Amino acid sequence: DFCFSNFSSKCIINKQLPGCGFTEYCIGGPENVILCSPRKMLLKNKKDQHEFDVYLVVNEMDKESNIDKDLSKVDKNTNLDAELDEKFMDNNSEIYKRLYREIDEYCTSRSINGLPCKILVTYDSYRIVKDILEKLDRFYTFYTIVDEFQSILHDSRFKSDTELKFLEYLKQSPTAYFVSATPMMDEYLEMLDEFRDLPYYELDWGSADSSRVIKPELDVFVMRAVGEKASEVIQKYLSGDFESIVVLRNGIPTRVVSDEA
Repeated sequence: DFCFSNFSSKCIINKQLPGCGFTEYCIGGPENVILCSPRKMLLKNKKDQHEFDVYLVVNEMDKESNIDKDLSKVDKNTNLDAELDEKFMDNNSEIYKRLYREIDEYCTSRSINGLPCKILVTYDSYRIVKDILEKLDRFYTFYTIVDEFQSILHDSRFKSDTELKFLEYLKQSPTAYFVSATPMMDEYLEMLDEFRDLPYYELDWGSADSSRVIKPELDVFVMRAVGEKASEVIQKYLSGDFESIVVLRNGIPTRVVSDEA
C-alpha cells in the first residue's frame, strides 16, 4: 500500500535504514519519477541494473567532480560559470537538442506501452530535465525524488551556487521529496529556509512487522595487509563468486545474494 501520493507534495523522508529498497521502488513503482542523485556513479549503477526501464541523463558539460572519487578533496573548479550555464540552457546547443529528442522519444515510448517514465539525473543537470519536460507538457506528471539530500549541504562547501540553484528549481517543481537514511539533524534543518517548514516523515520498519529488520551477523577480521585482502574480495566479486545467506521473509526461507559491492 506504499505510494508517493500518501506524502505531502514537498517533504523530507527519513528512510531510517540504508538499503531498504526506496530507490528500487522509485524505479519499479507505478509513478513517473525524476530520480536526482548527487553522484554520477550511483545513477550509472542503477542504469546497469535497469537498463531498459530508465533513461539516464548524460550531459557532457557536467564536470566530473573529484568528490565522486575522494570525499576528502575539494574541487574548486566545479562551479559552472555564467557563460557555461548559458550555453547549457541554449535550446540550439547540440547537447540540449540531443537530450530533448531522447527524453521525448523515451517518454513517448513508455506512454505508448502503458509504462511509467523513470529519468535518472544528477543534481547539476536537473534544471535541463525540468525545462525539457515543461516544454513537452509532462513535468506536472512527475514526482521529483532528491536522493541523499544531505549532500546538498555537504557539497555546498565547494559548489554553493550550484546547490542553491538546484534548490531554487525544486521550489518550482510540483513535488520534491528530500530522501535520506542519514538526514541532517533537525536543529540544522530548522535553520534553513528551504527545509524549515517541510513536513518530516520517518519510515517505521518495526511496528507492523518486527521481522522485517534483521541485524546481520558480521564476521570481524583484524588484518594488517588490507590491500591484499581487499584485492582477494574484489577478485571474488569480479569472478561472480558471490556470498549468500538464507533469511526468513514472511516466514519463507529466502536466499539473499551479495552481488552489488
